[in-house]
Amino acid sequence: MRKLRDFPPEGVLAEVTTLTFQARPLLVPRPELASIVVGFLARAQRMTGLPVCAFSFLPDHYHLLVRVSNAGQLARFMAYFNAGVAREVNRLTGWGSFVWAARGYRARVVPADEGAQVERLRTLLGHPCREELAARCLDWVGPHSTRALLEEAPLDGLWFSRSQESAARRKGEVIPAHRFATPEPLRLAPLPCWERLKPRRRRRLVGDLVAGIEAASALAREIRERLGGGAIPPCWARARRDRRETWIA
Repeated sequence: MRKLRDFPPEGVLAEVTTLTFQARPLLVPRPELASIVVGFLARAQRMTGLPVCAFSFLPDHYHLLVRVSNAGQLARFMAYFNAGVAREVNRLTGWGSFVWAARGYRARVVPADEGAQVERLRTLLGHPCREELAARCLDWVGPHSTRALLEEAPLDGLWFSRSQESAARRKGEVIPAHRFATPEPLRLAPLPCWERLKPRRRRRLVGDLVAGIEAASALAREIRERLGGGAIPPCWARARRDRRETWIA
């Protein structure tokens, strides 16, 4: 893939990756996090007109597949989304400092051919299994778009007006959990290469990708178990185990 610079008139599919500060597990799944992430994605999509095709959030980074018309559109989308999610992550975790890595987000163009676009989607969907955070794609409890793609259904998100909430708190009001929440449904856009396909066909193709991911993950686990962990260097295996325990704790 090449870095995002020039855009053809019809736009491009881009993969966006953002790391957390010092690779800290600031995105460990929490009950509110998924709905907040979806809410900000939906609101950013509505404000900028930038369609979201897929997303996957792991404890120390996230990936998006988006359809970009120009660099300014992507910059506005990411500025709003990253700023909003950072505030919410600080509120949920009590971290109180930088949430994202200093280098900012990285965006790369995915080639227009179907093979390249499907491969990027397969990679994105498979992150939880590849990181050994879940045995099945749908088992991952962090924010992800797998179920929505399998069902072609909108995701339910929430956007909170923290300014109104803060004003009510200053008045000493008792505030129910979702008093200042606005529903923000997110409907994902198809990959450009699948845009002409019928929804049933797209769902079947996503199902095939998920089945392949889970079969490969199960095979990798079986090989590691049979070899007693010798399939990968011991130091790497130990580091990955420690990392997972930190994330899941």
